[in-house]
Amino acid sequence: MNYGKEKKREYLSRVRQVLVAKPDATIMQVQSVLEDNGLKLDKDFINKLINIIRRERYTRYDNVTVKKAIAEFEDFILATGQELLKISKTSKLDMAKIIALDTRVKHYKILLDKQFDAGVFERKLGTIDAKYTNVAEMLKLLKDERDKQRKLKSANRPVVINAETLPADKPGVSEPGESQD
Repeated sequence: MNYGKEKKREYLSRVRQVLVAKPDATIMQVQSVLEDNGLKLDKDFINKLINIIRRERYTRYDNVTVKKAIAEFEDFILATGQELLKISKTSKLDMAKIIALDTRVKHYKILLDKQFDAGVFERKLGTIDAKYTNVAEMLKLLKDERDKQRKLKSANRPVVINAETLPADKPGVSEPGESQD
């Protein structure tokens, strides 16, 4: 059967109540308890609801586990950060001060990376438009451009024409040895 969101939430709540009272209940046991309370549901639908409840529980557990691990790591960073700050203030060696402050910065960077990975913060990275260039196509374009440049150079050179090959009937063209007066 296809139920609306409100009905599905109600049924989830009812199945959850049964599972809280008896965590190791089978589908048939959940079905019989619901029937005893006046709610008849199909065993496949009950199975679907139980799977939804289990997924919610696993997700909550995973989130709690991750948050606990990050909190422990953050406590470690804060404790060591205080010690590193004390070293940077009291040390007489400049190199020790630099190393202590550098280590403190690296610890906070690691902590932020862990929090980003866990979803505590959201990364807002920009996108880079990268155009894939075909090397063969690029070489062909370069060769074509080179050929165009060579043709332009040859067109700008003074052209020497052999006068004997020109036709004599064109006006303004004289035969070799004749003058144009």
